[in-house]
Amino acid sequence: MHDIGHVAAGHTLEDELCIIGKHDHDKRLDLLFYNNDKRWLDNNGNTLSNLLDTTFESFIPKSLKDDVTVTDICRMLIRKHPENGKNDEYHDKREVLEKSNDIRLSICRDMIGNTICADILDYLYRDWYHLGKPKTFDERILQYMDLVSKDKYGDNTIHNSCSPSCNDVIAISLGDNPRIRTDAISSILDLLESRYQLAESVLFHKTKLAASAMLDRALFELWGNDAKEIESFILPLSDEQLITKCKEKAYEKENDVSCKLLTCLEKRYLYSSFYVKSHRDLPDYVRKKIQYLYVKNSEEPWIPSRNRTIALRVRNSSQGSSHPACLIHFRSGCCSLK
Repeated sequence: MHDIGHVAAGHTLEDELCIIGKHDHDKRLDLLFYNNDKRWLDNNGNTLSNLLDTTFESFIPKSLKDDVTVTDICRMLIRKHPENGKNDEYHDKREVLEKSNDIRLSICRDMIGNTICADILDYLYRDWYHLGKPKTFDERILQYMDLVSKDKYGDNTIHNSCSPSCNDVIAISLGDNPRIRTDAISSILDLLESRYQLAESVLFHKTKLAASAMLDRALFELWGNDAKEIESFILPLSDEQLITKCKEKAYEKENDVSCKLLTCLEKRYLYSSFYVKSHRDLPDYVRKKIQYLYVKNSEEPWIPSRNRTIALRVRNSSQGSSHPACLIHFRSGCCSLK
């Protein structure tokens, strides 16, 4: 459920390049639940929302039947709450579920997407396996997971949950002094260390960043800042279809730059780094300028992608070349041109 809204190369497009919105925000979930595109309907013409509500309606506790639907419950489990809660159109439904003892929303959410949860236990094992460096994880950590209540007894402690309560949460039981479960602590540290290693050795690897830069330029050349159009086009595609279908769209639009980039991606002919500058070697005003132009902009997320594309176009026209070959990548520690 945590990943139901993901698109191919989702974290690259959403978090790194900011070309489209987040997979756990309401706009993406609306596309999933209420999409009337025939590709998203079942054999009887039902949307995902219709299918969920009709199939699982009988499982909604009587205390909640008048206030929420199955789709509402699924949304609350998955979604990231808006930062400005006052403008949250689902505020009332969320409040009903958060106060319900029949569906313990906090426990369900913790199972799906907290620090130690089904998501990390899934993707760490799967990602390392497909990278050809399989890692095993001690399943005893699952045995140490417990339900506890946050009810306060004056000393601000938590206690074992005896009856279902909206205050219940999932915790990893480490035992009591002096019998601390050191193996549980080691398991947690192993998981977090594995996640850190994955980020450093894979997610920020220079080859992966080069491919991300090429995809960034290709998609912006095709759709500009029309995040909605990009999102609706990419959403039904698998990882294998992403490059192929976008390449077909590039040919249809006769966009030579996107065609070349996507063809190079397909053949794994990627950008190479030709200049790397350490973060500390850059003057402060240069760092701030780079961040302002090319790094995340919370108000208008597409602006950095536009600025990167403009920089490339200017560079290419000045060099008299039609082959896009330059990108500034900025992250903690270094600034590199690709």
